[in-house]
Amino acid sequence: MTGLTGIQKPLLTLFVVALVASALLSPKAHAYDIYYQLYSTVGNTVGNTSEPAGSPGGTVAIVANISAGSQYQIRVTQLTFTTSFQITASVSPSLPVTVNQNGHSRIDITLQIPSSVAVGEYNVSSTAHWDVYSSSSGWTTQNPDCCENFKLAVQQSGPSPTSGTGGTGGQGGAGGGGIDLAQALGYGAGAAILIIAVAFYLGRRRRTVPTVIPPAAPEIGLPAAAAFCSNCGSQLAPGAPFCGQCGTLVQ
Repeated sequence: MTGLTGIQKPLLTLFVVALVASALLSPKAHAYDIYYQLYSTVGNTVGNTSEPAGSPGGTVAIVANISAGSQYQIRVTQLTFTTSFQITASVSPSLPVTVNQNGHSRIDITLQIPSSVAVGEYNVSSTAHWDVYSSSSGWTTQNPDCCENFKLAVQQSGPSPTSGTGGTGGQGGAGGGGIDLAQALGYGAGAAILIIAVAFYLGRRRRTVPTVIPPAAPEIGLPAAAAFCSNCGSQLAPGAPFCGQCGTLVQ
């Protein structure tokens, strides 16, 4: 500091002290003041004990827990998700989300899986973009907090429950209104039994119909044969007790 005047020396010393203090107290020196962790909607940590699952064209719900340290207020400006396919994320509440010192905030996230994605397991990486606030510098963008990694299972959607309104059947005829092989065989056997029972009933009814016998023709009386007296041979009058010629008793 040779050549500096008495006034310049204190000014230079103050400048060096301010520069060191600014470096020590800069918000960028406290990147650890954000704590970012993802959870599945059932409460388990994503990537540790729970594997989020969804179907092609469906959605997956997860939760982001954001915590701030004791020194600064933080503001989450963006959450990004990267995998081998294009994935879209919607969040609630809308970003940015501000978290006070020692505070916590929950952000609900819905991931949209494209319908063209094949069934399988995919590695997903999530990054939190955030700012910190200080009274001297205001909001200052920090390095993104990376990375929360987890596996996302893309599964074939299950069959729809059978209902009275029906619906589009899935594989193997499953779904509302679908009929599988076992049901078809059951219906066929029932129809066959019904047909056999009807045929048996009709055959039995034909066998048990009584034969109609026409009534007998009325008998036509014939005249009785002529009688003769056993004594004189004269013809006897019908119903006469004695012969009209000789008086012999008719036998």
